[in-house]
Amino acid sequence: MYNTLETPDKLWHIDQFQILKELSMKEKMNLQELMCMTEYTKGDEVYLPSQDVEEIYFLKKGHIKISKIYEEGHEQVLEVIGKGELFGKYLPGDELSNANEKAVALDDCILCYMDTEKWNNFITTNSSFSLNVLKIVGLKFKKLESRLEDLQFKNAEARIATVIHNLIEKFGRKIGVGFETELRLNLTHQDLAKLSGTTRQTVTTYLRSLEKENIISYDRRRILIKDKERLESLL
Repeated sequence: MYNTLETPDKLWHIDQFQILKELSMKEKMNLQELMCMTEYTKGDEVYLPSQDVEEIYFLKKGHIKISKIYEEGHEQVLEVIGKGELFGKYLPGDELSNANEKAVALDDCILCYMDTEKWNNFITTNSSFSLNVLKIVGLKFKKLESRLEDLQFKNAEARIATVIHNLIEKFGRKIGVGFETELRLNLTHQDLAKLSGTTRQTVTTYLRSLEKENIISYDRRRILIKDKERLESLL
C-alpha cells in the first residue's frame, strides 16, 4: 500500500537513516522529492527471483529476509535487514547484485524506495555520499565472505551458534538489569537452517541442547540468551 507523506514527515523519515543524515538540507529536500513510501505486512514479498530489481530500498520499520534461490529450488538465506538499512540495487551498472534474490517481510514493514535511475543520478552527483555507499557495499561483501568461511570451516553446531550470536549482536535487546538478551524475529527453525547451511532437524536438536545447558531458552516468539559468554565459546 502506498502512502503520500507531507514534506516534513518525509524529511523526518530520511533522518532515520544513518547514511542520509550527513546530507545537506538541500540534498535531503531533493532526495525526499524522489522517494516514495510503501507498507508491507508479514509474509509479503518485496521482490522475487524472477523480477529485475529496479529500486533501492530504505527500511524504516520491521525486518526483511533476503534469500538466494538456486536453479534446483534450493534457498539460502543471505541476511536479515533491519531498521535503517539499505537493500536492492546499490550501484550503477551492477546488474548481477540481486540476481535470483527474494526479499520477504518478516513482520509489518515500512519502506522508503526510489527508482535506480534516479538513485544513480543522485549518488553520482555527490562524491562523498557515493563513497559512503561504496563502504556499505564493501561491508556487505565482507559479511558474505565471512559467511562462506563459516560454511567451509565450521561444523554445523558452530555455524548455528554463530548465526544466533550475530543476530543477537544486531537485533538483540537487553532484558532488565541482568545479562540476558532477547531476540524477537519471525525466523523459523528452517530459516535458521538456511542461514547456517544446516538442516531444520539439526537446528531443532542443537537449540534443545543449548536450552538443556541453560545457555538459551526459546519458543516460537523469541530466543533468550541466558549465558552469552558460553554461547561465544561455541563459535
